[in-house]
Amino acid sequence: MFDGLEATQVIIGKEKPLNRIKRFIRGQSGQDMVEFGLLAAFLSIIAVNVLVNFGPYIRPYYYKMQDAVRRAAVFNPGSGGSGSGKDLPGH
Repeated sequence: MFDGLEATQVIIGKEKPLNRIKRFIRGQSGQDMVEFGLLAAFLSIIAVNVLVNFGPYIRPYYYKMQDAVRRAAVFNPGSGGSGSGKDLPGH
């Protein structure tokens, strides 16, 4: 059950770090972590691919939102912006 470890070592927490690593690698949870890591890597590759391929189509919408936020900061000084417009490019 404990892969050769004394029950008291596991319960009290006196197990050596190297033994913990060995038990982790041998156990099922190690396999689950590897699968989770592969899944995360796969999803990140997909996300980067989507951004690279659809970036030119998304860029105009991003700039429109960015411009709207800047205008809101200028016209609503109490909303976190300085209100002067001096911190914006071109002003």
